[in-house]
Amino acid sequence: MKQAKPMPTPPKLNTLAMQAASNLMAARRSQNRFLNHERYIYEELESHMVFIFFLLSFSMSVFGNLPSESASPFLDPENLPYSRTKMYSTGPYNKVVIYSAPRTGSSFVYNVFRYLFEEDKGLSLPHDPFHLGGKVRKTHDRKNVKALGKEGTLCIATIRNPIHASVSRYRTRKEPPQKLNDWCRSQISKQAKYLKRIEELKNEGYSVIVLKYEEIEGNFDALFSTIETQLFFTITDEDKERIRQGYSKENITKKLASLSNFQEALPLSGFHGSHISSQTYAPPEEVVHLLNVYRDKQKKVFQRYGY
Repeated sequence: MKQAKPMPTPPKLNTLAMQAASNLMAARRSQNRFLNHERYIYEELESHMVFIFFLLSFSMSVFGNLPSESASPFLDPENLPYSRTKMYSTGPYNKVVIYSAPRTGSSFVYNVFRYLFEEDKGLSLPHDPFHLGGKVRKTHDRKNVKALGKEGTLCIATIRNPIHASVSRYRTRKEPPQKLNDWCRSQISKQAKYLKRIEELKNEGYSVIVLKYEEIEGNFDALFSTIETQLFFTITDEDKERIRQGYSKENITKKLASLSNFQEALPLSGFHGSHISSQTYAPPEEVVHLLNVYRDKQKKVFQRYGY
């Protein structure tokens, strides 16, 4: 008979205990390494977040809050014409003059025409004095229009409700006029004279386009349509959008913030400090009453233009 193989000797209890302890310690070391690595990553992220927060706080203190996506970017009205797609043709006219009474939207119209039609070499010329101007000029004096002559001259005349123009004029004063009655009579008289002079220019053979403030104020498309129809060309969509943004009330107001009063003006565009007044401002009732009294005395002139 074959002799049976001896059974393996079971490990002693102390050996099993030592192996279990060794395995447990290895597991704990692995866990500690993992925890230490995790803690390291967390601390690194925390330090980076603190640094990023510091940079954001610093930049906001220096540059201010970043504009929202819906906010329109600021465009300098002084240099806006340099960004146009091209200089447009004025057809048979080699000179364009904006002629009007004050506070009738003439500065706005002047800048739109300057953007479209001024020659590149004339974009750096000052808004004033008149004789230093370029192809597109602006004046409140008929003598300047006459000096250009009627041949090759296109006259753009801006007009406005005489009461509203006079009230706007009142707002730009440093202080109320001492003789209110005389001031109101003078304002209405000047508004009537400008309308008569525009008619005289037409009768003398000048090419005149009349633009009503009420039709173009805040309505760029109406102005674009008139220009395109009268001069037989099309303004590119890019230039239209640039004009809308650059000559918007909001954008111009930002540029004028550095000017302290109406007597100060931007050298190229001609916009005055406090040029754009709040429409909610109401002058004394006596002013409006007197203006209406004197307007009624010359109503035949104003009625021809719907005023």
